[in-house]
Amino acid sequence: SAGDTLDAIAARHNVTASAISSLNPDALRNIDSTKPLAAERRLALPAGTGVVVREGETLGLIATEHGLKVEDLAKENGLQATVVVKAGDKLKLPANSPYTIQTGDTLASIAAGHGISVADLASANRLQPTDTISTAVVLTMPQVDQYNVKGDSLEAIAKTYSNVTAETLAAANGVQANSVLRIGQVLKLPADTWGSAPPDAKNPGTACVQHAVPDSSFATLPGVGTPKAEVAVVAPTTVSKDVKIDAHANDWTVIGDATAQPPNKGVVAVAKGAAVAFSSIAGLHTITINGKLDGANLTAGTNRSITFATAGQFKITCDFHPDMLAYVFVQ
Repeated sequence: SAGDTLDAIAARHNVTASAISSLNPDALRNIDSTKPLAAERRLALPAGTGVVVREGETLGLIATEHGLKVEDLAKENGLQATVVVKAGDKLKLPANSPYTIQTGDTLASIAAGHGISVADLASANRLQPTDTISTAVVLTMPQVDQYNVKGDSLEAIAKTYSNVTAETLAAANGVQANSVLRIGQVLKLPADTWGSAPPDAKNPGTACVQHAVPDSSFATLPGVGTPKAEVAVVAPTTVSKDVKIDAHANDWTVIGDATAQPPNKGVVAVAKGAAVAFSSIAGLHTITINGKLDGANLTAGTNRSITFATAGQFKITCDFHPDMLAYVFVQ
């Protein structure tokens, strides 16, 4: 990428600069490992190569393509820098001028534009005449046999809450305080945790109150001791033949016969034995049916088909995101 140095690339991949250089002698010969590398691929031109002006080209454009100042190119050809060149004109290039590959170029088109053979151009760059070329500089890297992914430690997570330590967090989850946990793993917080809620959770406004009043008083608070009444859901009169339920960051979206319903308000009817396709468009989710987890977690970009073999009403939720909701009626 533009701005990359050899040292930065080596550090990013945990290898040495010399290891990369040894695998790319042509691209990295005599370069300063602390200075930005050319991000555009260039080709060496055989000694004495000139350039044939193409329709629409200017002296400035030709100079840029060959890493030159327009004044130097003009001087090489005994011209003024403001001269207008014409298609078919032949210009001389200073010795050792490279050519920067442009989008759509081939070895044949570059050779024709410089009045040389494809074989000579390929030979000057240790290529075969039939090779394809690209504008990007691609480096061969040493073989990677391990890769360290650095995520949150229990100690770092514990510091984002009050009254929590790595040890109490580990105990609540049945792991060691210094355990390496997989990315995406859901952790339980100790019962006496204070402070911030997890990023996906919505604080109901009682987190601090719970530890400031007696348990008997806390249990009477709205939304705590008094469960919110669940609204009755009516089964649709029409049975859908093709049903998908997509998970986004914080919603289930029901799509029945190609018609999407409002997020977290989807209600659909299917025939007994019908298969419903579940997909995670974004995020990590569970498919929880009538309070029972169905299979492994649904990760972003994955799909699963669930067959509803018995008649009844099925409430679809997600253990990670309490607001996610959908209903399937099986007839």
